[in-house]
Amino acid sequence: MCLRNLKNGNGLMSKRIIRDPKVMNLIAESLTGTTDDYFIGNCEWNDGTRSDMVLEPKSAHSDLPPLVLEIQHTVNLVSMKRAVSYCLQAFTRYDIEPIILIICVEKMHQDIYKHMKPSTLPGVFSYFSQPWAENCYVISKESIKNNMTIPLDPMVALGAFFTSSSPSLSNHPFKDDPTIQYLYTSSLFQQQIETVNKDTPLKLIDLQLMEYDRLKTLASSLEQPVFEETINDAKLRTLTIKRKYEDSFTPPAPASSTASKVNKNNDTYKAAMEFVVGFKQKKVEQKKRMDWVACLKEGEDLKILNYKNSESLRRQFYKYMKGNAEQTNSNSN
Repeated sequence: MCLRNLKNGNGLMSKRIIRDPKVMNLIAESLTGTTDDYFIGNCEWNDGTRSDMVLEPKSAHSDLPPLVLEIQHTVNLVSMKRAVSYCLQAFTRYDIEPIILIICVEKMHQDIYKHMKPSTLPGVFSYFSQPWAENCYVISKESIKNNMTIPLDPMVALGAFFTSSSPSLSNHPFKDDPTIQYLYTSSLFQQQIETVNKDTPLKLIDLQLMEYDRLKTLASSLEQPVFEETINDAKLRTLTIKRKYEDSFTPPAPASSTASKVNKNNDTYKAAMEFVVGFKQKKVEQKKRMDWVACLKEGEDLKILNYKNSESLRRQFYKYMKGNAEQTNSNSN
């Protein structure tokens, strides 16, 4: 079995890998020298943006810094400004300067690369982070290339895994390294779980549809039109459920690809997003977590929001906030 390509730097698979408890401890130990002292914290920031992973110290009285992790296909000026924003918000939340680790999967722009310095960690670059973070570390093809000695340092192995184009362990140049072996095994396990979670309900639904067809044939042979119509209605409801389930695994199309999508430049869209901003702000003031289901319900009641489900609303809002942040950065240059 082969892995799907992880080199987009944005896939759920990449995020699931770094959330594996052993991988999480590997990262925390390398960055702070401690083990089993962190747990996965809230990755959502107050401005609506979201980091790939945030690790919080288990003890509220610890002087350990929060850890912010980002997996980026391309590291450029825009992504680094986004990293600065995450760290400033982490400082506001935890009142201690964070450490951020950025894994550059594919390309690092020259205007960023020229400022990289070797760090005390093998295979890891250091980027100037005063005064917005305790440390900013970057792993890339360039940072690990002179540290490829088996057994690989765990951080070098992490970089070699994410930057490799090998779809399977057997094709990886460091297939005998124990950390590389674990990362591939964990990834395949996550991929299998994802496949089972998606395919098993579909198989059960298809079996149910076949059963409806058998019952319709029986009803027809018995000349029971009311029974046949009832079965047909049940089948149509099941087909609707199947379609919605399949849609939940389909990434949303870009807004410009279809006329049915809301135009991001129109007043309706902006009003909807401003409503969500206000709803989130109220939750922050109440010191409560964002409730996307309640937000969607309230917005629907006010005839402001019209989304398939709360997850669709959440994704659209993050795109809106990131678009605003990138526009702000562009205007400031």
